[in-house]
Amino acid sequence: MAKIYQFPSRNRRPGSIRDLFSDQEYRHYMHYLELGEKWRQVEMGKTLYEGYPFKAPCEPLRDDMIWYMNERKNFGVWVINESPYDLSEFGVILFGWSPFVRFSSAPPHEPIHITSAELRERIVWYVDREGYGQYAVVKNNQELWIPIPRPSDWLDHNKMHGYI
Repeated sequence: MAKIYQFPSRNRRPGSIRDLFSDQEYRHYMHYLELGEKWRQVEMGKTLYEGYPFKAPCEPLRDDMIWYMNERKNFGVWVINESPYDLSEFGVILFGWSPFVRFSSAPPHEPIHITSAELRERIVWYVDREGYGQYAVVKNNQELWIPIPRPSDWLDHNKMHGYI
């Protein structure tokens, strides 16, 4: 039996979450989204403060933090952008090494599962030098806690297929 290899083409659509990740990663991400809907309905109100999302919750904890506000989706969050890309939404969802990591200098959605308004002072959309972003936390010593570090053996499927 022959194996068919698709020729990379810029006209192809990026891989879906099902194509790119294991069943376990897919189920974990979908569960996260389900919990996010419940969070929006029940808990989100506890995390809001006067002026949100138009006003930052505090002065930035680091010099490289900027306040980003998405009027269309009605949310705001700190951003640390180490990439050469301007802060803007990317029209197509391009996943990185995890469903929680996206090729986007701007956050694609509200940070969910926040437990208090105070945590909004520390939550950031962190964008690495290659343009991949994920939510992270600024610790007390101003270092970043990045929940899903890039694996050393990860090959950028988006570049390989010509999506970026």
